[in-house]
Amino acid sequence: MRAHMFLPVKHPEDLRFRLSRIGIDPSNDTEVVCGYGCLRLLEHIVRLRKWRLPFAAYKNEDVHRLLVGVFPEATKAFDRNLESPDYWKSFADAYDAAVKMPAETFIRNVCPNFVTDPNACVRILSLKMSETKGDFTPLTQCLHLIFTWRSKSESMEQAYAVYEDLALRLELAAVPWEDFAYLYKAVNCFSLSDVPPIRSLSNAAQASRIFTDASIPRYLQIDLFRAIYEARPHVKDFNIFQHIRKKPDSYPYMFDNMTGLEKRFNEAAELLRTVKPSEFLETLLTEAQMTKTSMTDVLSLDSLTPRHRKRRNDIPDAATECSYVYSQFTNYLTVVGAKKVLIANPAIPFIRKWCKDKALADVETFFMTEWDSSAAILKSEFSKKYPQCHFVSITDFHMPGEYDACLLFYRNYIDNQRHMEFADMLIDLFYGKALFWLLPDEKAKQIINGIYVWKKSKAGEKIDAMDILPTEVFTSEPKKKVFLRFVPDKADGPIALTGYLCKKDPALKMVLYPIGKDIKTTYQTLSGEDTIRAVYRNGGIIAARPERQRKLPNSYQFSPELTVWYTLNPPKDDAHLTPKVKVYICQYPTQNQKRNLLKRGREIPDAHIWKTNYLEGDIPSWIGYTAIFAPAVYQAAVTMIREQYKQNAPISLRTFWYMCSPTGISPKDVRGKEINRFIRGPAVEKLKVGRSLKEDYTAAVDLFMENSVVSSDELRDEVLLYIWDFLCDLLDKAVEKGYYKVNPLEDLISRVRSRHSEFQELRDALTKKTFTQDEELQLLAAIQEDDSPLALGAMIRLYTGMSPTQVCALRYRDFIVIPHTEGYQFLVYQKVTKAGAAPSPLKRPEEYRRIPVVPILAERLCRHIQSLEEDLGTKVRETDYFIVSEDLLDGIIPETPKPYAPSTLQKYCKELVKSMGIEHVTLTIPDEKDGSKESDFTNYQSDIFRTNLRYRLKNTCGFTNSECDYVLGVQMKNTFAKHYCDFTNPFAQLVMLAKLSWWCACHQPGEKTPGIKLLSLRNNHLCVSPVGGECASAALTLLVAPETEGVSADMMITVDSPHGWSGSINLIEEDREHDR
Repeated sequence: MRAHMFLPVKHPEDLRFRLSRIGIDPSNDTEVVCGYGCLRLLEHIVRLRKWRLPFAAYKNEDVHRLLVGVFPEATKAFDRNLESPDYWKSFADAYDAAVKMPAETFIRNVCPNFVTDPNACVRILSLKMSETKGDFTPLTQCLHLIFTWRSKSESMEQAYAVYEDLALRLELAAVPWEDFAYLYKAVNCFSLSDVPPIRSLSNAAQASRIFTDASIPRYLQIDLFRAIYEARPHVKDFNIFQHIRKKPDSYPYMFDNMTGLEKRFNEAAELLRTVKPSEFLETLLTEAQMTKTSMTDVLSLDSLTPRHRKRRNDIPDAATECSYVYSQFTNYLTVVGAKKVLIANPAIPFIRKWCKDKALADVETFFMTEWDSSAAILKSEFSKKYPQCHFVSITDFHMPGEYDACLLFYRNYIDNQRHMEFADMLIDLFYGKALFWLLPDEKAKQIINGIYVWKKSKAGEKIDAMDILPTEVFTSEPKKKVFLRFVPDKADGPIALTGYLCKKDPALKMVLYPIGKDIKTTYQTLSGEDTIRAVYRNGGIIAARPERQRKLPNSYQFSPELTVWYTLNPPKDDAHLTPKVKVYICQYPTQNQKRNLLKRGREIPDAHIWKTNYLEGDIPSWIGYTAIFAPAVYQAAVTMIREQYKQNAPISLRTFWYMCSPTGISPKDVRGKEINRFIRGPAVEKLKVGRSLKEDYTAAVDLFMENSVVSSDELRDEVLLYIWDFLCDLLDKAVEKGYYKVNPLEDLISRVRSRHSEFQELRDALTKKTFTQDEELQLLAAIQEDDSPLALGAMIRLYTGMSPTQVCALRYRDFIVIPHTEGYQFLVYQKVTKAGAAPSPLKRPEEYRRIPVVPILAERLCRHIQSLEEDLGTKVRETDYFIVSEDLLDGIIPETPKPYAPSTLQKYCKELVKSMGIEHVTLTIPDEKDGSKESDFTNYQSDIFRTNLRYRLKNTCGFTNSECDYVLGVQMKNTFAKHYCDFTNPFAQLVMLAKLSWWCACHQPGEKTPGIKLLSLRNNHLCVSPVGGECASAALTLLVAPETEGVSADMMITVDSPHGWSGSINLIEEDREHDR
């Protein structure tokens, strides 16, 4: 999450107060959200169009019209007092408060009830912001609009269409549909990961097992725990079994059953010494709910089936109840200002969360349980600490005054008849009150049928809405559940049905969110023959019931020998289910089976794969590239083909390739893409391994190349070589397996490879791989005009030869001073492979190096760093921020720094070179068919920055071969440089920097002035100046006076040059020349 470089509003109420001063109702969450979103949208317009005063921008006719179109409620409120004398001050104050409040703070603290799950929304927003490269404005603006549209019940598709239009008008980079849908769901989703899992308390479970072995049902185990719990303060070192047994209100028949188990009972009591009442009760109720057994049943924990044990790892019911149900119910209580509520059969985690919720401290709550003993032990644990919470049983329940709302949970361990009787009682007691109900589909159907019959006499009690929940969010049976909402005094009208979907999420682990727009229906429709989920699928109407016909499976013929079958499975009665496709393999048909409609054999067991969330048009591609290579499918298919086709029997080329390629060929690069097009295309349809000859393969390749869409001749030659290499390797395997005695393409592939090699040698010799000095100056001029991080990255590539992956991994702390000198160097030790990925270590040892930084590049970097430190108020060299990154633009410090993608820098550099207008060199050369073809020798496919640096190092700077290899990060050629020479030594670095400066000096040309003195005397120093971009040079002849008595003939000459120097001194004596 990005941290803003200003202090946020100190308290959420400050924003509401400031918005109220410009016309927003602070008690209306919708108006507050619209006001906040409008001001944040205005902020973007002010930035985009460079307005100095936000209030002046707001009053501009074009800007105002745009804001009215997006936030009509907010602009209407703002315009009420627009002409007041001091209104502009209040507006500026509210604008500053909104701009200084991040979206995540607004969601969590100002309007938490406006989104379904604030914590989930904040985490999704944080994740998406961390994926952007510093520019979070599109995300936040998108989120503000979603806030507004949520109140208008717009569909996600309609909202995105409006959003795209707005982004176009604002010149705002619109977020992709996937990100928009992600944020839209965040505003409407519930996180199922915040709720702690069911506590598997071993002590409570072991104690329950002891009681179960004594044939004591669960509801009586609660009584025993209560007795043990109450005896704890009084029983220290003596027999707790005898202590409880002597009490007059104990259960003699229970203790009679435990004859001879006194020791085991005391062991259970010892295990329960540290267990809280709610924890023991949670253990019992969880096992009862998972196994769908009554509390009066005796069930040993060892008798749980594998299916029950597997459910223990599923999403527990409590997770859904503590997130989705809890949020729905408490949001309603907040809206109506409820003071007294009833909650029947709540889960223990739900009770814990409710009691600890400070927002509900003023709400008097009655928790109703099934048994007196459970109510008593929960009261002993919670009521003293939370006096607003009361615990009663069904038998003790009465109506002590008016309740504002009731929440009822269905439990499968309670008898169905008792449950429905209790439901009828609550409907009567809460006539004209709000009633919320989580229950199975079939029970909801019974309730709706009853209400439809009683509709005239129950006119004040109406269903407002029904949410259809996915089965994945429940552990207990039945898993198909709905959430009913009865609201008082609801006008006659349709009932809203909303379907929900459960999905895994990278930020939230598991989320629950609504699917699309609500469906409207009626009591009459819901009380018909269709299930609730069928009504939802049919759009809220009674659908015609056509005769059910079994759909035939579809076939996908991969090759003449391999046909794959698949079936499309639409959802049945589950509204949340997504369609599935099953791909499977069948045996070859027998003679009798060939007479059938499908002409196939039996399905091979376990030879299948499933896919969900498919688009029907994408199925063939998924089958051909993915499904047939799934291990279960692949092994079955290859085994079947081998059994059917005996050794050396001709087989299609495509099938033979399939049998030799367990994983297929990835189509991500050019080679993989073209080979897949060839082997899957029509050109190879008639090729048979073991029968086809060289002419057949040649004709197939020619046909493929005729239909190829390759753009250039160079790439066309590459593709042709790819295809021939692929065919030759495949036919080599055919020779090994006995299909051919010799490879039919052996002679041909040799000629193709030789021809391609000659052409590559020609390209290597003639292709442009370096820049001229004028081109370098032109390139530098374009870089100097651009202040972007990408331009800085291009300059680093020019002077260091580093690859884009290494340049993008450079951090500011990797730009350091060479010890004991005034020069600088880069530390190179990692790379970035793709956007958003963390840097990874380099693979080869020689790639780890220190590269001297030429003065012109060092000066620009120092200016850039100084400017950033002044803007941000922090020392960037002590941080992890990347040099080539947008993270630090616009005064924003990221929590997780993100570099540019290397592909982005590579594209920028290519565009930079292309803009130089380098003249193309095109040559016509003969081809292999006695024709000719043109080739562009200016188009260098490799890294021209790297080859240019190598050329300059060798020819301009005078680098040795070893120095050149070190800077470029390639393996040393000689033993001394590889093992004994330390190029990281400061002196060695300074020597290389001095040599590099010779090249750098050519990029800082002096002005050639007529009559300039190349040699001048300044303070007893002879100064030599460069001319016209060339290195300075001079030839001096000095006459040395002969040595006389008392006067030495020695002379000391000092040469001082910031960029290094080279030369020779010749001593001429007695007409003889000696080199020194």
